[in-house]
Amino acid sequence: MIKVKTFVEIFNSCKEAELPEPEITETFGGITTTLFTPPQKSLEKIIRLIKNDPKIPAEKITEKLRITSRAVEKQISRLKKRQSLSVNISVIFFN
Repeated sequence: MIKVKTFVEIFNSCKEAELPEPEITETFGGITTTLFTPPQKSLEKIIRLIKNDPKIPAEKITEKLRITSRAVEKQISRLKKRQSLSVNISVIFFN
């Protein structure tokens, strides 16, 4: 049996899980509730991109994530210091 939650319970559950507030809209005579995943931090996104393509240029990372090249440089520097990636980090920066 599926337990149906009230809107208050849905909002509270999202808040407890530190998720963004859900969006509730009326559609076609019914109600649609949209739950959102938490936003990924840029560092996590960069790690994912590098793991998928270890030779990805920094310029491509800035395009994909829509962040500045300086932000990418800082994150790559942190990764190199922590050595938290098991892949070889050789990102090329263009000015």
